Amino acid sequence: MASATSLVTDDNFSCSICLDVFTKPVSIPCGHTFCQDCITKHWETVSLFESLVGKSCLVCFMSFCKTHLQPHQTLPNLQRHKLIQPVNDLQNRLCKTHGEPFEFFCRGDQMFLCLSCKVKDHRTHTVVTLEEEAKIRKTKLGKDKESTDQLIETRQQMSLDIRSSLDGVRKNAEQALSYKNHVMAAVVDYIQRSQIELTEVINTKLQQIEKEGINFTTELDAEILQIKEKKEQLDKTSLTDDDFTFLENALSFTVSSPQVKNWADLKLNTAEFAIQDAMDELQRSVKSKINTLCDPTFREKQRYAVDVTFDPDTAHPLLNISADGKQVATGYQKRNADNKPERFQKVLNVLAKEGFSSGKFYYEVQVKGKPQWDLGVVSESINRKGDIRLSPKNGYWTIWFRNGNELTANAGPAVNLPVRQIPEKVGVFVDYEEGQVSFYDVDARAIIFSFTGNSFTTKLFPFFSPSNDTAVTFCSFSLSILLPQMASDSTSLYF
Repeated sequence: MASATSLVTDDNFSCSICLDVFTKPVSIPCGHTFCQDCITKHWETVSLFESLVGKSCLVCFMSFCKTHLQPHQTLPNLQRHKLIQPVNDLQNRLCKTHGEPFEFFCRGDQMFLCLSCKVKDHRTHTVVTLEEEAKIRKTKLGKDKESTDQLIETRQQMSLDIRSSLDGVRKNAEQALSYKNHVMAAVVDYIQRSQIELTEVINTKLQQIEKEGINFTTELDAEILQIKEKKEQLDKTSLTDDDFTFLENALSFTVSSPQVKNWADLKLNTAEFAIQDAMDELQRSVKSKINTLCDPTFREKQRYAVDVTFDPDTAHPLLNISADGKQVATGYQKRNADNKPERFQKVLNVLAKEGFSSGKFYYEVQVKGKPQWDLGVVSESINRKGDIRLSPKNGYWTIWFRNGNELTANAGPAVNLPVRQIPEKVGVFVDYEEGQVSFYDVDARAIIFSFTGNSFTTKLFPFFSPSNDTAVTFCSFSLSILLPQMASDSTSLYF
């Protein structure tokens, strides 16, 4: 700043930025003069420079304020010059080879061209004006922005729908628990034993659904964040109206597509707690219907869990048993297996090595995700070679699953079982002396079906089959340790 004693009132000697007498005066291309420090600071912030100049000329390669721009607007020769919005990087728009302004764009080489470049080196290339290329890219950018907006909107709506569904699930769970308490008050003894079990099942299922829904919303929120980041990048690229700057930014800018899923088939299961009808039935047949919801004696039955392994001597030649006897899988070629009397020869069946001729025993089979299966127990004397009919009179106490939703007890005649929910793990309990074979949905602790009133006279063996329809697809059973509270030497079978 100049000292007070050197102030001059003539505006021709004053800086229009600090309004004081010039200190280290400098002139900019349009002819205005400023203090060097003043104009440097303002150029760093750009804003004042843009307000001082009216246009930049691509022929003169200079920027002019509104006053000094008037000749370009009035003189015929200067009116033919190309004016653009004010920029301070005009030299970057000049071809370093020919000294001519960039006016064209080569789509093949993805580079700016001057007129001489176009004529000499790019005659056979696809060349368009900067305006044409910018227009095409802006159009595509606009479509990309619309697409990202739609992706965001779709996933936001899905996220809202899931949260809304979770609210409905919670209400269903609350209603189920409330209704359960109301009905069970009428049948004190047996119902009291089942209340804790059923409450735990409902709450566990609720937690599973909530966890699934939260996982969905977390994934959707993560995708939304990725898409928003892309949108922000796209927005930044399209901020400038200057074609050259836009194209220059676009050439150096790469927008990676977000890694998103196709959520078209997303559906949250919200009908897990529709137990009211079954509760009404409980009032008419308390014990049997309670067991279909949650057998209060289920934990007691699990205490009879036994250690079983697959018997390779009984396995159909297409079935492969692991070395430890804990897994069996359907193969694509028959094994060279001896036709022993105990081997199944026509159907894909296998038995456990261990048989039982007294007492109680229990094992579990994992059937989650399997389209069809057979399981149960069989008499040692069953037919294994010819046509096999699954029924108790032929020594088979089994159930099977077909077509993804059909559960049947092979009771002779067959009994179609209602499927309130498709079991993922089936428990099999046998009381030899009582003549009972019961099947349980392990996760629900509910009974699926019971064969009762039988008179067993021979040894019984656990029985498994992935069924003939899946002979050419991979289907396996495996064995693993049961729950920690059970006997340490007990195992459960898993499909």
